[in-house]
Amino acid sequence: MLYGILLESARDGICLGYGIQTWKKIVQELNFEHESFTTLGRYEDNLIERIAESKFFFCLKNFRINLFLISSC
Repeated sequence: MLYGILLESARDGICLGYGIQTWKKIVQELNFEHESFTTLGRYEDNLIERIAESKFFFCLKNFRINLFLISSC
């Protein structure tokens, strides 16, 4: 089991790095009931993997990496 504080940290990192709209799209894609987690709540281990592997987040990360590579040429 995973504690909500880890998932909240992942959420905060995504919101700070990619914006709240990105997080909302991930929540929608993964069919989460809520946009945040209870800090001391217990959640399934695979949630952090599902967030990292979500289609929207994966595409956005790759876009930013490619944009960085192009701009550094």
